[in-house]
Amino acid sequence: MGTWYYEKQPGESMRDFIVRNEFTSEAIEIVASAIYLREGYFAIKNKQTGAVFGVVVTIEHSPEGVGLKVMEEDVGPFYYNAPAKILDALTPTDNLWAMCWREGCREVLNKKSALKDLVGKTIKIGSQLYHVTKKIGRCYQATCESNGVVYKVRPRDLSRATIQ
Repeated sequence: MGTWYYEKQPGESMRDFIVRNEFTSEAIEIVASAIYLREGYFAIKNKQTGAVFGVVVTIEHSPEGVGLKVMEEDVGPFYYNAPAKILDALTPTDNLWAMCWREGCREVLNKKSALKDLVGKTIKIGSQLYHVTKKIGRCYQATCESNGVVYKVRPRDLSRATIQ
C-alpha cells in the first residue's frame, strides 16, 4: 500500500486524473466524488454485488509527478473529511473498520455544522473561554473571558473548539 506517482496532463482535472490512473476496472462505477487539495473521496459501486463503498485517495504533489495512495474504507483510513454526499451514497456494511471510518466522518461533519454560526456563543479552545462577537469572512472575532483581549479565531482554531 504505497504511493504511486503519475504524470498529470495539462488541463486535466484532478478527478479525471485519479479516475484515469486508479479506477479503470469495468466492474466498478463511481457514484459520487469530492476532491480537495490533498485528499479525494469516492463512493464506488461494485457492479456485481451492488454494494457501494467508500474510498479515500491521498494526493501528493511532488517533482516526480502527482502521487496517489488509494485506501478503501475497510482499512480504516485516518482521513475523515468525506462530505455527506459520499457518506449518504454508501450501502450498509458490517465491516468494523468501515463503520468506524464512517462514524468518524459523520463526527467531523457534525462538528463543522455546529461551528457554522457562532456569533453570540461561547466557545472553549484549550482551557480558555471566548465569547464570539462577529464573523469576519471565514474567521470570527472573539473576546477572551479571562482577560478581555479580542482575538481573531481562524477556521483551523475552530477544529479544536467546543461550544459551551
